[in-house]
Amino acid sequence: MTILQTQRALIHYVDRCEVHVEGSVVVHRQASSGRTASWNIPSKNLSILLLGPGSSITNEAMRILSDDDVVVGFSGTGGTPVFSMPFTTFRKTEVFGEWLAIYNDPERRVFAVKSMFRQRQANLINAARTISADLAEPTCIPELCHTFSRSMLKADRVDRLMGIEGGFARQVYQEMARLYGIEWSGRNNSGLRAEKDAINKLIDDGNYLIYGIVCLVINVYGLVPQIGVCHGRTNGASLVCDIADIFKDSVILPAACEWRSGGGVPGAAYRNMLLQRLEEADVRGRAFRAIREIIADTSTSGKAPEKKVISQDNQVRAGVLAV
Repeated sequence: MTILQTQRALIHYVDRCEVHVEGSVVVHRQASSGRTASWNIPSKNLSILLLGPGSSITNEAMRILSDDDVVVGFSGTGGTPVFSMPFTTFRKTEVFGEWLAIYNDPERRVFAVKSMFRQRQANLINAARTISADLAEPTCIPELCHTFSRSMLKADRVDRLMGIEGGFARQVYQEMARLYGIEWSGRNNSGLRAEKDAINKLIDDGNYLIYGIVCLVINVYGLVPQIGVCHGRTNGASLVCDIADIFKDSVILPAACEWRSGGGVPGAAYRNMLLQRLEEADVRGRAFRAIREIIADTSTSGKAPEKKVISQDNQVRAGVLAV
């Protein structure tokens, strides 16, 4: 019996080992203190296998992992993961057809982007209020979300929405850094990791874990990463970026700021903390539901959803329902 993706273990990380097959089971073999031992990898009950530095994997292991619908990620020291998604010709295409109709319709693309932004705001308001209570420090993030929601109503093109979103995101990052008392000089999106400060590296490391989760979700739905509605038609992973943005600043950003506020730096301990946070936040399950919600928001009787400003309280309730 196939285990549903939402019921599986989320991410299993290994490094400095050889992943191969013994019998019909995928295992990783590792040497330590002059001794070699093997451990099973539960491929039928796993969503993502992340291979760190010094790892290798055999063709047979990749075949079994693909058959079991496991996404495999490869990550080197100081680098960002490259994810390999399983492929099957027997994947249902229902969701792909619904999403493609949105992608090819400029008006529905606008409504889809607004749906993503509403979900993102609800998640962020929930997170901000929890953080504010924990730190006993007031925050303006709910007000920023409310202003953003009102500004969206005036936008009738994706590029205009993205322009509004850019200013909103900068304010959110600045406010989150203030809450945790860390220095913030702006988001560094340079591809050169050596040029980034510690907080930007921490954010990058977390974001790429979410990208891996979203890769899994869109693969299960039979979607392809190139058909996003926000991040442009020249971005080969635009859909991955679109869905990941719903969760990044409500899950990864506060985790990175909290870690840095205690003097933390990138490394194994930070990665383990992130994996726990991603499990607790159920990002995988919520990403599945987010895609369905976007399709529903743009498909009701062939009409656009009613344009209205979402109050802060309603956004919070929406976020609670989405969890």
